[in-house]
Amino acid sequence: MQSAKNRRAQLSAAAVIALLITCFAATAAPADAFWPQWRGPLCTGAAPLADPPQTWSETQNVKWKSPIPGEGDATPVIWGGRVFLLTAVATGKPNPSAPTLEAPAQPYQFTVLCLDRANGHVLWQKVARQETPHEGRQENNTFASASPITDGSVVLAFFGSRGLYCYDLDGGLKWHADFGKMKTRMGFGEGASPALSGNTIVVCWDDETERDFIVALDKETGKELWRTPRDEATGWSTPLVVGFQGQKQVVVNATKAVRSYDLATGKELWSCTGQTMNAIPSPVAASDVVYVTSGFRGAALQAVRLGRSGDLTGSDAILWSHAKNTPYVPSPLLAGDFLYVIKGNDPILSCFNAKSGEPVFEPSASKPCTAFTLPPSRLRIASTSWDATAPASSSRMGPSPKSSLSIKSPTTTPTPRSPSPATSCSFAPAPIFIASPNPRNNRTSVWSAEACFRFGCVDPSYRICRRVFCARNSLPPPPFVRQFGCAKSGPIVSLQSP
Repeated sequence: MQSAKNRRAQLSAAAVIALLITCFAATAAPADAFWPQWRGPLCTGAAPLADPPQTWSETQNVKWKSPIPGEGDATPVIWGGRVFLLTAVATGKPNPSAPTLEAPAQPYQFTVLCLDRANGHVLWQKVARQETPHEGRQENNTFASASPITDGSVVLAFFGSRGLYCYDLDGGLKWHADFGKMKTRMGFGEGASPALSGNTIVVCWDDETERDFIVALDKETGKELWRTPRDEATGWSTPLVVGFQGQKQVVVNATKAVRSYDLATGKELWSCTGQTMNAIPSPVAASDVVYVTSGFRGAALQAVRLGRSGDLTGSDAILWSHAKNTPYVPSPLLAGDFLYVIKGNDPILSCFNAKSGEPVFEPSASKPCTAFTLPPSRLRIASTSWDATAPASSSRMGPSPKSSLSIKSPTTTPTPRSPSPATSCSFAPAPIFIASPNPRNNRTSVWSAEACFRFGCVDPSYRICRRVFCARNSLPPPPFVRQFGCAKSGPIVSLQSP
C-alpha cells in the first residue's frame, strides 16, 4: 500500500512513469493495439487488445522506471516503440506554500518528451515554450493536463494558452498555433485535450470570456479549416469525433448544452440540454448512440441517438437517461454493452446496459442485494486519491484529475444470481477494495466491496459493520491494518501507511 506521501509524489516533479510488462502488444499492429490519445484507441477508456499483468507493485512486473521532470496530468500515449508525454517544468525554486489558484511568479518550460518503450530512456525532449502562466490552477490540476495525440506520423502537444505544437516522431517541429489566453472559472486552470480524426485536429475553447469557439486545423500544416463560435462556461471536456451514415461529427459535452458539429464544415448539427453545471466528463459512443454525463450539483446521464438535427431536448432522440450517481470529473467507460460511471468523484461504481439503460448494478439504500458474475475482464479505476482493483487484478494506472477507466472488454452479459436479503448479503466472486489516502493524518481508508459497490446492500440504518467479514473472508485484509470502523456509507478498514 502506498503512503499518501508517495501517492502525492506521483503528481510532483519527482513523478515516474512505470511501463508494465505485456501491457500492450509491441509488434506492428493497428491503432487499437496502442494508446494514441486521451481515453485510448476507441475514446471509450477500453483497451481492446491489451493484456496487462494481474498484479504489480513497486518491484513486481515493472520493466523500467524513468524519472520525469516537472508536473503533468497528461496521459502518456503509446505508438509502436515510443511513449510520448507532456510536462510543465518550473524554472525556479518551487514554493509549496504558495496558493495554487494564484498565477505563479516563475516561468515554466512546457515540455514534450519521447521515451523508448523498451527501456525508458529519453529519446528526445523538446521545450515547446517557456512562459510564466497568466493564471493559477486548482490544487489537483497542473499546467500540463491536456493529453498529447499521435497517429504514428505526428505527435500533437496541446498546452492550452501556451499553444498547440505538431512534431514529427523524431522531435522536429512542423508547426504551432496560438489561440490566446484562456480565462477559466475561478482560476481552476485548463484541461481539455484536442481530438484528431484523419488530417483534422479539433480544439474546443470554452472559458469565462465571450470568445468561446471550436476550431479545426489541418494536421499537416496547422492551417485553420473552420472556426465556429460557442456560448459556454469554462469547459474541461475533450471533444469526441464519431461517424454516422458517412458523416463525421464532433460532439462536445458542456454546461449549457451538448452540441455536435459537422467535422468537415463546423456547422452545428444538433444540441441537447440537460447536463449539470461544470460538465467535465468526455462523451463516449458506440454504433449510433452517444453517451454524455455530468455530476456537479446534480446528476445527468443521457444516451443520445445520432442521425437527428436541431434541438433534441426532450425528444425521442434521447434513447434513455439517468439522474443519479453520475460522475463529476471522471469520464465513463464503455466496454461492449456495458457503460460504467463513478458517483461524483467517489469510489462508488454503477454499471448500465448501454442499449437499454437498465442498471446492472448501482448504489441503493433500499433494494436487496443482487450479486452477479461479470465476464472475464480486468477493470482499473484510477484517481489522485484512491485506487480500485477488480476481479483477479490489482493496478495503479497513474494519477489524473480526469480520472478514467480501463477494462479488457467483456463479450458476454453478466449473469445475475438470486437476490438475497440485505442481512445476508452475497458478493461477486472477487470483492473489490478501494483505498482512499488521507494526507491529513497519513492514514488510508480501505472500503470493502460492500461499501464501494454496495450492490443494494446498505440498509436504512447503515448498520453494516457486522458484515465486514464478508469481504475479509474472500480476500486477505491489506497490510498495516490498524482498526475497523463504521461509516454511514459502509464498513471501513483504517490503515497506517508504511
